[in-house]
Amino acid sequence: MARRGSIQGRAGSRDLVVAGWIPINMLDWDGRLATTVFVAGCNFSCPFCHNPELVSAPAHPATIPFATLEEHLALKAKWLDGVVLSGGEPTLSPDIFLLARRIKQLGVGLKLDTNGSKPDVILQLMEEGLVDCVAMDVKAGLENYPHAVRRPVSVDALRRSIDLLISSGISHEFRTTLVPGYVDRNDALNIAEIVAGGQRYALQQFNPAVTLDPEARDIQPYSSGYLRAVAEDCSEFLPTIVRGIG
Repeated sequence: MARRGSIQGRAGSRDLVVAGWIPINMLDWDGRLATTVFVAGCNFSCPFCHNPELVSAPAHPATIPFATLEEHLALKAKWLDGVVLSGGEPTLSPDIFLLARRIKQLGVGLKLDTNGSKPDVILQLMEEGLVDCVAMDVKAGLENYPHAVRRPVSVDALRRSIDLLISSGISHEFRTTLVPGYVDRNDALNIAEIVAGGQRYALQQFNPAVTLDPEARDIQPYSSGYLRAVAEDCSEFLPTIVRGIG
């Protein structure tokens, strides 16, 4: 069960604060048993977002000391494979580098989940050797981003992040949640062509159970057959898998 709250730890004269954590997670880093750490706040407002409580960086009444996370990682060091830094959008946090360094100092691998809007931050994390894997959410075909994310977005920044990951030499994947009315086959094919040369593309099934926009909870997801067919088409550009269809 997720333990949601604030994690605080001393870094120089400042505390590190994140939104919460899941001590054991087998889903967020393929092939690894990981701890997932959440950072609140996002510069997108996707109506189909499945972590709506993290979008506006709300205050959390519970406080979990950073030492608790350190203790957990030390206790599970023999069989825990890494930490996933997720959100929200972690690259917006002013403490992203402090947090990444503290995690890496514990001797575990670090995976970053990002929307790719801050390529300079991703580049610095890679240059400092702070990340071992990056998963970039490509929300929609680039021409459809305003409709999907409902916020201003720099397409040039997204393209820079994509090119950066493809040429990085580190483990990475691109992923897109297919949502009727927002993201469809044409979007996925557009994205697959743009990220061709990447290691992997993952198409994800939309789950309407929890969404940022309450109206999105009435959306009927695409059929599993639809997702499989789209994945087959996208595989002409790069290896493509489907998640969330059972």
